[in-house]
Amino acid sequence: GVRVEVLAPSEEARLIGLAAARYFQMRKGAVLNIDIGGGSTELSLVSNDGAPRKLFSMRVGAVGLTEKYLSSNPPGDAEIAAARKEIKLALETPARELGDEAWQLATGTSGTILNLASLLNPAEKYDAGGGGEIELEKLVALNRRLARMTIEQRVALRPHQPGISPSRAQVIVAGGLILEAVMQALKIPALRPCLYALR
Repeated sequence: GVRVEVLAPSEEARLIGLAAARYFQMRKGAVLNIDIGGGSTELSLVSNDGAPRKLFSMRVGAVGLTEKYLSSNPPGDAEIAAARKEIKLALETPARELGDEAWQLATGTSGTILNLASLLNPAEKYDAGGGGEIELEKLVALNRRLARMTIEQRVALRPHQPGISPSRAQVIVAGGLILEAVMQALKIPALRPCLYALR
């Protein structure tokens, strides 16, 4: 008795961008949001009133990229390089079309981004509207560190706080690589994690 409606990729990107704009109560300008899912990554450039300006859904996600390339524990250099190559290809069109755009705030949604933010800012809480930024320079160093660790070592990173679950630990390397590549391609030095998302 339940009617299921499957969202088009552009509608998913629009709703996520709208959520980020509402979360930060944007009064002017635009927000650029990055949402890293299991099978895709959405980039949403949305005006403060929620009107979409540019929306992209790339067929690279943390789970899909892990299953396709990062099978070793920890992944090898060749695996990381192959994953980076696919992300770079997926980013060609969004990077070109967003090149002349401007935004006042860069944000990030999804469990992967919140987990990365939590690792970079261990004293912060991301469950009550607070939380520190993800700085690109620090993310690059964290990604290098995570890629050298086994899944078990990643799970044990924060044993006394809400940290990385075993399932998240398996895909966080891929998620971190996606976020790093997007931030580099779009020249984003830092972004703010957002607790709102599609749901």
